[in-house]
Amino acid sequence: MDTVKGYLRKRERLSRPWVISALSLYVLGNIILDVPRAFVLIWLRVNGNGRSLLFASNQNQIDNVKKYSLELCNSCSVVKVKNWKSIYSIPQSILALNALYHISRTQQYNHRFLCKEDIHEAAYENSSRYISLILRFLRCRQVVLSREDIKPFSEVGVAAQDLGLLLIVIEHGIFTRSFESFPTTENTFHIFSSEENSSKRTPLAKQICKFNSPLYNIRNSIVEQRLKNGNEPTQILVGDTFNIRKHLIQLAEALEPFGSVKIRLHPGYEQDCGKFSDHSSKVVSMSNARLIVTGISGLALESIFCGISTLIIVTPEDEWAMPLLDIYAGLSHVRVVTLTEFIMNPRVYMNLGCALKDQLTAFQVRMGFENEYNTLPQIVRDLL
Repeated sequence: MDTVKGYLRKRERLSRPWVISALSLYVLGNIILDVPRAFVLIWLRVNGNGRSLLFASNQNQIDNVKKYSLELCNSCSVVKVKNWKSIYSIPQSILALNALYHISRTQQYNHRFLCKEDIHEAAYENSSRYISLILRFLRCRQVVLSREDIKPFSEVGVAAQDLGLLLIVIEHGIFTRSFESFPTTENTFHIFSSEENSSKRTPLAKQICKFNSPLYNIRNSIVEQRLKNGNEPTQILVGDTFNIRKHLIQLAEALEPFGSVKIRLHPGYEQDCGKFSDHSSKVVSMSNARLIVTGISGLALESIFCGISTLIIVTPEDEWAMPLLDIYAGLSHVRVVTLTEFIMNPRVYMNLGCALKDQLTAFQVRMGFENEYNTLPQIVRDLL
């Protein structure tokens, strides 16, 4: 995580004096915004909807929980954390003040440049007691975390365990890096979709609920779509990721001599891609693709899992994430190439090997559980 933050500090370059000034304004601004937030908390307590809470910072995380258990997601009231603007959150002025104190007074944040992740981490530093007060006020009985690998989610988890609440932790998507989190208790259940993801937690989770991997749902949907199409896929799909985003058109133009090219943008991001624009669903786009060109991302994992030839484009900014690519070692239909090398001679990379059945099957078994019943423990179901 320190390597990631080091990279983010170089990219975002938020000067420490600027951050301190901005946080001073955040403290004042959130005093006003905390009034409607207090009313939301009071309303949750009065109508009893505060008994089961889902902590998330954006809609993508909420949608991720739905992939594993729509029933669980629908039974919870959503509380936004790591989100300064939402009123559906715990009061933020105390957290902004906490961030101001830690960044201005502690050695941990004494860097010339900071990043947004530093600010969020400082805001929730040692905040579990404060969060416990909120949970106790709401008479909460069950907490669901949409992730746990960063603060504030780990602090919420500690607060829930300190109060003896039922805690359910959902893995942060199908592509998880190694991370450290809090020790678990007998009232904490983790939902994982693969052995690979469960092994990346330190310490290991004590009680694991194995759920069918969303990767198999994507694979099965692509197989069905290709049967409907009735012909072999011919397109080249360029998948948007942050570090290659400014090069998407350049990549598409370099690939155009080798076939029809489409660009798929990340959900929530907009860019005019002209003739390369693709407005199809993910399944339709992937089913039409004979080759997918993207960065280090969940799309790359989905493509490789489905047996689609995949080029992973990396840049100097990806240095911190290179160890994540070890999971693809030995797969014949995957190749990692630097952006500079690819642009210089894309033809070299157009003849990727096909996915070998034994290799692919072993990779799929490691990366995703299949034929699990997705059954939550009875103690959880009693609260739904």
